[in-house]
Amino acid sequence: MSGWAKVILATALMVVALACFNLALWRRMKEARRLGAAQINEETGPPQP
Repeated sequence: MSGWAKVILATALMVVALACFNLALWRRMKEARRLGAAQINEETGPPQP
């Protein structure tokens, strides 16, 4: 395997790893926002007429 092939392979692996990390982080942030909104709604209670 030539030097450039190793560079391209390493770059491709880094892109895949970064994409997986970003997807996992995005899912965690989305869930945290949902839980935070639910907690705020629970603290304020139902809207008063």
